[in-house]
Amino acid sequence: MKFLAGVLLFAFAAASPEIRFFQYERPIRNPIQRPAQTCLVLDAGIFAHAALQLADLRLYRGRTETPYVIRFATPKQDAEQSIALLNLGVRGGQTVFDAAVPE
Repeated sequence: MKFLAGVLLFAFAAASPEIRFFQYERPIRNPIQRPAQTCLVLDAGIFAHAALQLADLRLYRGRTETPYVIRFATPKQDAEQSIALLNLGVRGGQTVFDAAVPE
């Protein structure tokens, strides 16, 4: 029982990060004052000083850390497809061919 009490005391007394020790910070302007999903675009300076996958990114409202979820949005890039040219030839001085329509 004493061990459990000691662990709980340590958990509550453990040092939490203090904002004054953070080197890089940016203000976030959120016009919506009700709880809702909000998207935030980060500038290149954030990525230059952050850990891989933004593992050390923290959001604070006042002195309280705010939980968040990171989702990386990248444009979908289609793989290049090569289309076989069929019935390649010249008719009336023009190059003509047929092609199969890709999926």
